[in-house]
Parts: sequence; structure tokens; C-alpha cells
Amino acid sequence: MHIEQVLINLIKNALEAITVSATAVEISCRRLLRSVEFMVIDQGTGISNAANLFVTFFKTKDKGA
Repeated sequence: MHIEQVLINLIKNALEAITVSATAVEISCRRLLRSVEFMVIDQGTGISNAANLFVTFFKTKDKGA
């Protein structure tokens, strides 16, 4: 269930990052030896401050958490 929510949030954020010059979101999945790798790739600006990446409930948008 948590993986599902993570994927939903990643895809939602990638779609919100779409601009006129960057119009695609790529989603892929592959099975490795004992794990699965998911990739959600967009052409957004990226993380502005990586120090806040794992801060619980940190947000930069008016809506969401």
C-alpha cells in the first residue's frame, strides 16, 4: 500500500512539473535479482534543496503534503 502511494505521488508531481518545453513523463519498471526498480522521469527543474528531501511533511506547494 505504501509503494502505491509513493508511485501516485511521484507521478502526480511529475505531471505537475510539465511545462510547454517539457511535455512528457516517462514511467518504467524492471525486475532485478531480488528487487524491483521503478522510474518516473520528467523534465522539471528538479529538487531545489536536497537537504529537505527526507524532512517529514516538508512541502513547497500551497496544496498537498
